[in-house]
Amino acid sequence: MRKRGPKSKIEKLDPAIKAEIDRLLRDEGRTIDDVVEFLQTLKLDDSPSRGSVARYSASASKIRGDMDRLNSVTAQLSKEFGDQDNDVARFLVQIAQSIAFKVMDEKDGYGVQEFMYLMKGLKDMSAARKATLDAEEKILAKLKREAAKLFDQAQRDAQSAGEGKGLSAERLAQLRR
Repeated sequence: MRKRGPKSKIEKLDPAIKAEIDRLLRDEGRTIDDVVEFLQTLKLDDSPSRGSVARYSASASKIRGDMDRLNSVTAQLSKEFGDQDNDVARFLVQIAQSIAFKVMDEKDGYGVQEFMYLMKGLKDMSAARKATLDAEEKILAKLKREAAKLFDQAQRDAQSAGEGKGLSAERLAQLRR
């Protein structure tokens, strides 16, 4: 990952001014010269140069493009992983987003094909995890049913034994609780 240099003059500006610059560039599609004129009207002590505005605009544009691509990758991942509402699926999507962003940002030999292999592996892991959780749920439900049957049988056996020993209906009811 690249080491960031010092903050640009625009990044050092008041957040409200920086937000207005972002709005002008992003929302209104204004030119670099329009932004420079806006900054000149503010009569700042150390107004950013046209070159500084151009570098900032290019950087902001690249970040917006990266975020748009990341959003499209996230939408695809959501389709791939389905409606799995569990922490593991959310964690896998976050890992995939992080890796996708690095693949888009770096040119170190990893490409879309490697990313897709990784996504398939993550999807398979997620499906296996879901199958395991489903199986555990079924086993737990079966154990609960069996325990309820045994409890009912124990109550009936106690009732029968108590009636044979001459216990009152009231005393049997107390024992059942």
